[in-house]
Amino acid sequence: MNRWGATASFIALVMLVAPAFATSLNVSAVTNQTLLSSALQYAECKANVTVEFIGQITSTVPKLSSLSVYVSGIQSDETALSSLASSGNVTSFRAYLSGTFDPELNGAAKNISVQLRDANLSANTTAQLRASYNADISTYQNCSSNKAERFAANKVAFFNESISNYQQEANKLASNGVDTSALNSLLQNATIQIVTPLVTALGQAHNASQIYADLAEYCLFDGCKNGTNFHLAAHFGYLKLTAEVTYLESDKNVSNSTLVNAQADLNNASTILAAVGTKAYVGGQGKEIFSNLTAAAKAMRQPVQQDAFAKLKGQAQNVISKYKQVIGGYQAKVAASSTICNKSSLNQTLSQANMQIIVPLQNALNSSKNASQLYNAFKSYCLADNCPNGTNFHLGTTLQLEQAQAYFACLSARANASKYVIVNQTELSLVKGYLSNASASMNASGHGQFGPGEMNRLSIDLKGFMVSLKGSFMVNRTRAGLVNRISVMPRVPPPPLGGGQIKPVVTPSGNSSVTASSGLNVNASGGRLITGGIR
Repeated sequence: MNRWGATASFIALVMLVAPAFATSLNVSAVTNQTLLSSALQYAECKANVTVEFIGQITSTVPKLSSLSVYVSGIQSDETALSSLASSGNVTSFRAYLSGTFDPELNGAAKNISVQLRDANLSANTTAQLRASYNADISTYQNCSSNKAERFAANKVAFFNESISNYQQEANKLASNGVDTSALNSLLQNATIQIVTPLVTALGQAHNASQIYADLAEYCLFDGCKNGTNFHLAAHFGYLKLTAEVTYLESDKNVSNSTLVNAQADLNNASTILAAVGTKAYVGGQGKEIFSNLTAAAKAMRQPVQQDAFAKLKGQAQNVISKYKQVIGGYQAKVAASSTICNKSSLNQTLSQANMQIIVPLQNALNSSKNASQLYNAFKSYCLADNCPNGTNFHLGTTLQLEQAQAYFACLSARANASKYVIVNQTELSLVKGYLSNASASMNASGHGQFGPGEMNRLSIDLKGFMVSLKGSFMVNRTRAGLVNRISVMPRVPPPPLGGGQIKPVVTPSGNSSVTASSGLNVNASGGRLITGGIR
């Protein structure tokens, strides 16, 4: 006679609320590690009490020692779940829990129950196992209740955190001028319809079963088979994209015709959402909704990128125009000067700047298909010294050096031909040395960037040139025609490294000194172009 009347109770023990976590965890975008930890602990409650009861059976009924084979399987499943929980892999954890752990645990329970029935146990043995069973049930209830409370608290915290994160996203959109009133209302309703009633219900729950029943009644996303599903991710995505389409149509230079496909995809998503309501997704509805939202976002991206690229090209063209103005400004100064000795050399340099920098840069701008190509163009052609791996023309510095060389040649010729100027040969050799050093620094850099200290050395050499120049050409103040001789000296020496102009000043002694104005810097206002400013 079979005296084991608690077989059904044993099955109930290991199957108790078995699907509860699988249902409550079925929340899209779950990233909170504490949820996985709580879910793992709840699964361990079931596993540990089952292993404990199997041990009591095998020790009380030695002929059923073969049942211990289930212990290793259950423990192996615990290890697998623990690993998945630690990795944060929600999808795999849920799949293993519902597809492997629970089925194997329930299958073991059914098989053990069959063997207990067939063991023909005595009344004493049955009573002993029943007592063990009741103790295990009590342990399980305490364990599951504690874990259920912790899991519920984490679930509510996750809901609140999710709503807060979505609110931050809505606030960013609003700061950019997008109308987010519909998004704000959605998030308020999420709290009113899901979080608030869930917290109220959990406060009235007395055991794990009631807690998990409450969790299965209120889902912020999806997963409540017979409860209320808010589908926050889907609704927020739909309303966000709809608000962005409206923004683009009304406030940006994006053609409405380019947004037709995006609007069609959004309409499809809206139709499915309306059909779903607060029910759980069935038959791939969720996948279809998000496929339409993804397609809408992709359809919006092209006109937005086109508009942004058009604006970027406009900014780039402004930079090129400023480069042209810089070159034109130098050309005008050269043409207007009556004292520059070698205009042809300077004009040739300015022509080269146009051909080597402006022309290829304009061609690259015209042929650019995207922002990346545009940025690469402005990193390849620099009027000054801003291209680490491109062509640097060093315009301001080159003009300064060439003008200094021409200035020196002119004064040397005039000094040698004039009976009114006495040449200090010692100082003259210093001037030559400074110019030679400056020229060497320029030649060393070529079209690359200046190396460490090269710019400073070149600047020092050119400044030394100007100082030594005063010592090498001393004017004899007692000779006739002094004023006329001074007037033929160049009045516009080479510009300093700042790219400005050197303004000559005649001192009381008749020697020539210089002051430097500030330089010119060219940038693309409002853009992120990497430009070669005139420094």
